Amino acid sequence: SPRFNKAVQQQENTKKRKKTTQITRHKQSWMGWLSRVFTPNIQEAACFEMVWKMSGRERKYKQTVYPVFGYILIFMLIYTFKGKEFSLDSLQAGNKYLIFLYFPALLAFSLIINLGFSDNKKSSWLFRAVPIHSVGIVLRGALKAVLFKYFMPVYVIIAAASIYIWGIKVIDDILLALITNVLMTSLYQRYFIYHLPFTTEKGANDMSSNFITGLLIMIGIVIAVGIHYALIHIHYAVAIAIAPLLVLLIVLLKTFNKMSWKNIRS
Repeated sequence: SPRFNKAVQQQENTKKRKKTTQITRHKQSWMGWLSRVFTPNIQEAACFEMVWKMSGRERKYKQTVYPVFGYILIFMLIYTFKGKEFSLDSLQAGNKYLIFLYFPALLAFSLIINLGFSDNKKSSWLFRAVPIHSVGIVLRGALKAVLFKYFMPVYVIIAAASIYIWGIKVIDDILLALITNVLMTSLYQRYFIYHLPFTTEKGANDMSSNFITGLLIMIGIVIAVGIHYALIHIHYAVAIAIAPLLVLLIVLLKTFNKMSWKNIRS
């Protein structure tokens, strides 16, 4: 009967709403846990959560960043299967995992470079409304948000695949490459970003400057890979290098507190 069909439809809609609510709560709880663990204060946690949510809503940001996931996959496949013959044994005998571990750096830099652009550049009031003495807290929270949301899942997958193929011997390389990737991205965010997240429009000048920036970033990644490659030929050098690089990263992140609002153009 129509009444019965209507009741069934209402029940199905209720189940769908409950399922959607549960998924949303799960995502928010995961985001909230990360913000509590990896941000030192309430202000940075608020910025972390705002950027986490906004990055999933900004159309222009997603259009720019999401294709990078595909580029990384294509580059990895090309690099894996290049050559006349391919076998798992030949792959395990080489050091291709080193290149794989630095491919996500392309994503990390893309996340940061495009973080300032938005269709609605008036959103800067959201960050200025938060009582924060240093703009560095905003930028550091934004950095952590996009790295945890987009970069880390990709890196974990690549790291897991590397361990599966090359074994646990590459764990120290995975840790060193992770710290290096985050360190390079943090350096860029600290010294070359002059906009609040999602507060400016992309113009023609940005396209040309991004080309130069991209070229310099590629050179930086190549240098990082080269240094890492040299370290793997020195006994325990990779493991020893992890601690000082981690300390350097922590110190760098603390310097964000010294950033002034005067340096921001948006």
